[in-house]
Amino acid sequence: MELFVITLAYILGIIMGLYFKKGIALIVLFVMLVYFIRRKNRYLYLIYKKEYVILFLIVFIISSFQIIRLEKSFKEKYDGIGSNVKIEGTIISNPISKQYKTNFTLKVRSINNDTTFKNTKLRVNVKNDNMQYKYGDKISLIGNFEYAQQRRNTGGFDYREYLKTKGIYGIVTTNKKSIKLEKENNVNFVFLLANNIATKIKENINKIFEKEEASILTAILLGNKDNMEEETKEAFKRSGLSHMLAISGLHVSYVIMIVSFIIGKSKISKKVGKIITILFLLFFILLTGGTLSVARACLMSIYMIITSLLNKRVSVFSSINISLILLLIINPYCIFDIGLQLSYGGTIGIVLIYNIIKDLISNKKEQENVTDIKKNKILKFFQNFKSKIKEIAIVSISANAVILPIMLYHYNTLSLTFIISNLLASPIIGILIILGFIIIFISLIYFPLAKILKFLLKILLQLFMGLACNIGTLPFSIIYVPTPKLKMICFYYMTLLTLINIKKIRNKKAKRRYEKRILKLFGTFSLKKIICLVLVISLILTLIKQLPQNLKIYFIDVGQGDSSLVISPLGKSILIDGGGSSDSEYDIGKNTLIPYLLDRGLKKIDFIIISHFDTDHVRSDFLQCWKS
Repeated sequence: MELFVITLAYILGIIMGLYFKKGIALIVLFVMLVYFIRRKNRYLYLIYKKEYVILFLIVFIISSFQIIRLEKSFKEKYDGIGSNVKIEGTIISNPISKQYKTNFTLKVRSINNDTTFKNTKLRVNVKNDNMQYKYGDKISLIGNFEYAQQRRNTGGFDYREYLKTKGIYGIVTTNKKSIKLEKENNVNFVFLLANNIATKIKENINKIFEKEEASILTAILLGNKDNMEEETKEAFKRSGLSHMLAISGLHVSYVIMIVSFIIGKSKISKKVGKIITILFLLFFILLTGGTLSVARACLMSIYMIITSLLNKRVSVFSSINISLILLLIINPYCIFDIGLQLSYGGTIGIVLIYNIIKDLISNKKEQENVTDIKKNKILKFFQNFKSKIKEIAIVSISANAVILPIMLYHYNTLSLTFIISNLLASPIIGILIILGFIIIFISLIYFPLAKILKFLLKILLQLFMGLACNIGTLPFSIIYVPTPKLKMICFYYMTLLTLINIKKIRNKKAKRRYEKRILKLFGTFSLKKIICLVLVISLILTLIKQLPQNLKIYFIDVGQGDSSLVISPLGKSILIDGGGSSDSEYDIGKNTLIPYLLDRGLKKIDFIIISHFDTDHVRSDFLQCWKS
């Protein structure tokens, strides 16, 4: 319970520090007021313990001031830097070459010989391609600093906030002539070793497999999707399989299984073997680039292994809380990272909901016939197969029940085929991970043998790609949904928590008065009453929407072009022009207009008016986007 209080207080402190700075004092006063009132109220005394209130206040205040200090640093540290600044630092990411530029992350040592900027990070864009520098190189450069672009439209992508989740302060633009190499391998040996191994693995994968197959295998094994085509990413997104391209608990469990198998074959003791596993998991975080989903899965596993070494029993929720607190201490902004939200959301969903769904769909007749099935090998095989299918389906439903609002809020998409895709792809992904690690390990030792053993893995990769491409074309594979409001998301999670706990509350033997009151309160709510209440609230909200509103006119930022949205008092929507430039390959319709309209709560447009057909007012990709 203490860990949950700390985690909750830390998250609320971050949110208050960012968005409600003036309200922090009010929150502290409110909690203190509750603390003093509880002494005179016997029911409140039973609910709120003195230790929890004090612990909550301490952690809340610490996290609030931490994020306020960090936010001030991001806003003020680089103010007035301007252009033609001399920057010294070390490259801490592999340079990525694109069509017109190469970019990498630079850990700053000094700016204009000022070391107050030390250990801050910058994103560097080099205009000319074919840059010869690499990870670990200490360089000096002369370039122009600017803050990253903020959100241009309501609900649009905020690049500055995204860079904050990576600890990056801003962007420096330069060219390769303005860069000078000062020293090679200017990073910690362990970091350099991890990067070199990861680079070698990518090179071997690209040599063994075709380009598309190599990009998918690299994403599965290392979580790196830099070389993956946008069409392939879209296919996995439409089929509901994009989570399999990000390293998660499934991947880490296979890593632990492989390491444990190797240790088990040696004469190493179990205690030393567990310590080796912990060290390997820490190294695996570095090997995969330290993404938050990998860090979450590895830290949870490390915590579970440490507690087993200390002969202590621990719950999964304790490992969730510990890992999240550690990540937030390192960088509080990571709470807004979509990958972290999906990773923790999916894990919490499986832990909370899996057993409830399993109990609901369990068949008593099947349990009675277990002894008969054990006698018949054929029936036993089909029963095991059926139970595996059921398990995969339950896991998918449990995870998606929690991450659904997150997906709708960030991506505005709903997939009705995710169960089918996960049922078909889950058996393949496990074999892919195991075979992939084995072949990569062999390639590092004896490359020709890896090329010979690639054929089974190649077939599985093609099958995996085929599933993603074909399932994504099924009806209802992806449905666009307007962005849900924050109050609707809160209502969804409150309803979900109620449904999760209602059975436990009914079966609980209450001993204290407040427990009896809660039991009585929830005992009066049947499933029919809850459904009726939801329908009444929905009806009221629908009637409110039908009332006449004020005329609203919005001007949409579409770059070099024009676009406007008009909402009439009766709720009719009129889009005037679609914007865009003929010189740009950026799809205005798909990447700007549709997300904007969905964030405004619109799923369809009643009227589209094109003032004239110049490319800065309408483009063919915009019209094609609306036809589809």
